Amino acid sequence: MKHFRRSLPFLAVAGVFIGFHSSAWCDASPVASWTFEEVQSTASEPLKKKKTTRYAQDYKESPSGILNKDSGDAVFGLFELVDGVSGKAMKGDGFSSKVVRVADRLPSLSKGFSLEAWVAPQEYSQNQSAIVDCSQGRETGFFLGIDKAGRLLVQANIGGKWSVCRSSDPLPLLRWSHVAATFDPATGLSVYVDGKVAGSSPVEGSLVPAPETDLWIGMSQMNQTPDGHSNMGDPLPMVFDGLIDEVRLYDAPRSASEIAADVASVTPSVAQPLKFRVLPSGPQEGKRFGAFHARLEYCPEWDAQWRVGDTADVVVTFDHPGANFVFWRGTGYIPHWVTKNGVWYNNQFVERMGNSDGCRGCVEPMSDKRCRFSHVRVIHSTPARTLIHWRYAPVGVNYKQPFVDPYSGQGDWVDEYYWIYPDMTATRSMTLHSTAIDCFADHQESIVVHQPGRKPEDNIEAKAVSIANLKGETVDYTYPEVAEDGGGLKGLPSLPCIQVVNLKSELRPFIVIPPSPKVSVGKFKGHSPFSIFKWWNHWPVSQGRSPSSDALDANRPSHSSVSFWKHWEPYRSTRNSETLIMMHGMTDKGAKDLTGIAKAWISPAPASVTEGALKDLGYDMEQKAYVFEVSGEDADVPMRIRLEASSDSPLVHPVLVIRYWPEDTTAKVDVAGLKAEQIKVGLERALDGNTLVVWLGLDVVTPVEVQVTKRTL
Repeated sequence: MKHFRRSLPFLAVAGVFIGFHSSAWCDASPVASWTFEEVQSTASEPLKKKKTTRYAQDYKESPSGILNKDSGDAVFGLFELVDGVSGKAMKGDGFSSKVVRVADRLPSLSKGFSLEAWVAPQEYSQNQSAIVDCSQGRETGFFLGIDKAGRLLVQANIGGKWSVCRSSDPLPLLRWSHVAATFDPATGLSVYVDGKVAGSSPVEGSLVPAPETDLWIGMSQMNQTPDGHSNMGDPLPMVFDGLIDEVRLYDAPRSASEIAADVASVTPSVAQPLKFRVLPSGPQEGKRFGAFHARLEYCPEWDAQWRVGDTADVVVTFDHPGANFVFWRGTGYIPHWVTKNGVWYNNQFVERMGNSDGCRGCVEPMSDKRCRFSHVRVIHSTPARTLIHWRYAPVGVNYKQPFVDPYSGQGDWVDEYYWIYPDMTATRSMTLHSTAIDCFADHQESIVVHQPGRKPEDNIEAKAVSIANLKGETVDYTYPEVAEDGGGLKGLPSLPCIQVVNLKSELRPFIVIPPSPKVSVGKFKGHSPFSIFKWWNHWPVSQGRSPSSDALDANRPSHSSVSFWKHWEPYRSTRNSETLIMMHGMTDKGAKDLTGIAKAWISPAPASVTEGALKDLGYDMEQKAYVFEVSGEDADVPMRIRLEASSDSPLVHPVLVIRYWPEDTTAKVDVAGLKAEQIKVGLERALDGNTLVVWLGLDVVTPVEVQVTKRTL
């Protein structure tokens, strides 16, 4: 497995050359220019700098490299040298990369100015990220960058007023664009994209510089809250994610014809040097069923932010291709069914009321961007089933837990267990531990995650949700009409308990909820301005402390919600805990065709032991299994179990669990008419004894007898 390390070439330092250099640009000389051609040695001494404003970072870390030491320029953070428009370019990581030129080595700009660069954005940041920033807290100086919507903008203090000019359209992702900004005291501010005027703003006055402020390339000097949320924790650096090359600063405004000539004189060797990132979900060859610890890698820049080993994530794979079940750090370990064509789907988590008990924003594992409170482990993995434990705390974006007990100091915690079977069906058990059990808690929301470059319409059918009951009565819900108002879905079948989310994939996610008159199904009101669905991009992957951010485009991973289920009965409860259960999985069937598997779980066929030393402990919905235990020493005699299937209580891939199975043995299982490959046997080892698990590929409405015979290992 290849991992990103600080010693790899990705951390190589780009040479920065200052002043005139030969190029294909026009003859007008910049007062400063930056190219990224040559690796210099890493500095051993920190770059000394005093803190000049309350906005500037008082950095004393060693730079990644000091480049052309006479100029004082340095590069900080993680970056890579890649092919640029001419020679090499700097690839910023979106987290820490910047080039710094100290203030006392900057030219004086007394009249107008021009800035030019070639850029290729990988994705847009969550606020304003800099291409070039020589501003002091957006009060003095100037700034060239892109905003959350990808629009190019120049900002400067002109005549004592902070002025802004931005393009009307976003910069294209992944491909090279020439960008320029000018300030002419006679006409104002202008921005150019690929040599054409993209925006202008008439302002009067002279530039008010920031003479004691350094110039940064690739990172804004003023930290900002994601998407402008002012109350969601500490502001973060806004760092350009993508490629920057051929940066130039002029001490006079350049004309439109000069800028156009610069663009015409350079042809990038590769017009689109980047491609969209892909969320990692593990192999889907369909070779074997089981749960595996792994380290799922997204991209070197993002992966480098995590201090984890090779077993940080968990992937459940299946005998046949179609989907994986994935617990990944980039989603806060919120588990997802991931289809063969890369669509991710989850059934939410336990969420508490937003801003409750001192928490900021949504109180949920989505807010735990760095998995401080979220952990996953494989408990068992056998050919018959896997068992995964996900433990987390619902927290706000300020990483605070709600409802902290004054005596124990413990806040809310949740234990979720997933029993997953070879047929891509599973049960989910959610136990909330809290001193405030009766306060608001959500347990299910149908959430679809979109890869970078994909909109919701690329992944979800307009007829997004189909809901049925045990009679097979089905209602379909189509967006955006269904979301014209908020609240519950209208026209539900009586006692709804089955849902299929209609993804544009071979397999689609389904859920089954224990039916109850109290159950309600709702949806969010409205839709995104750019989609027929609700669409956000503050999660997954993002590290910014934002509880909600409307997606304007598909530049980064994003998600949508199509329904949520509420108010089904607890499976068990105590004074300070409550457990709810549900069944879920992947299917190629419609909602009305899932009544069989729903009945098999909700109204299981009666079971009886007809021979052998077994005690019948009943059907356990939590693990979707008939449970028995060995009750005598005579386990050598074949054990026979009769399952009385009927049309009201069918058998659909039943599971037998036999506790206290004899040590050093497994079992041979026989069912009339069932082939060997339709029977999966597993042995789960525990401190108090072994458990035999048998999964049967049966789908019948008539009685069946199962024979289980001990076999020595």
